[in-house]
Amino acid sequence: LRYHSKLPVNSTTNPDTGAVTLYDATVSYRVKDVKLGLALNNLFDKKYYVPASVSGNYYPGLRRTVMFTSSLSF
Repeated sequence: LRYHSKLPVNSTTNPDTGAVTLYDATVSYRVKDVKLGLALNNLFDKKYYVPASVSGNYYPGLRRTVMFTSSLSF
């Protein structure tokens, strides 16, 4: 669970970016020496903005991302 508060923007047409709550999920499974994982970020694919600099600029945050991982222990 991540929360991004609204951000002020230097514009009269868009006074702020709006606040958003993002949900992430992770699951992993181990079989002997192998570990497999799946991570989902921004589960509901919400659009949001993050600050780019102290000047009030912002850029779009990441959309839904999926990451598969595996590791081997020996």
